[in-house]
Amino acid sequence: MEITGIDLVEIQLALASGATLGDVRLGQPPAPPTGFSLQTRITTETLGKDSQFMPTGGKLTTYNPPTGPGVRIDGYVYPGYSTNPKFDSLLAKLIVHEKSGDLVRLFAKAERALSEFHIGALDTNISFLRSLLRLPVIADWAHP
Repeated sequence: MEITGIDLVEIQLALASGATLGDVRLGQPPAPPTGFSLQTRITTETLGKDSQFMPTGGKLTTYNPPTGPGVRIDGYVYPGYSTNPKFDSLLAKLIVHEKSGDLVRLFAKAERALSEFHIGALDTNISFLRSLLRLPVIADWAHP
């Protein structure tokens, strides 16, 4: 969706309701992609001393996701929500989009958005994701 402008869920629902490919703009050549997008998965997991991810759980006291241009959250939790470590540990997906196509800006936007994500009373993988985005190999990859 972020780089193509095409919402696959919206299209699937329209087609299931009887729309044609032309009705959902799929009967014409697609527009060129705009920029780059990156998705991170915010989970109730932490990296253990043995370098294995361990599930956590509990009741959220705070849930304040980041906002702003090029920042989208797909999530379902709220303050007071109780997680269950026996099921999927996903809390939300953070999707950032950088229209310019500058990977350095994309990675910086993702790291900044993660730094603004506040989840209270649960351990999450946010610090791990932020560390990944700050690795030199990521910056080097952005500068071929």
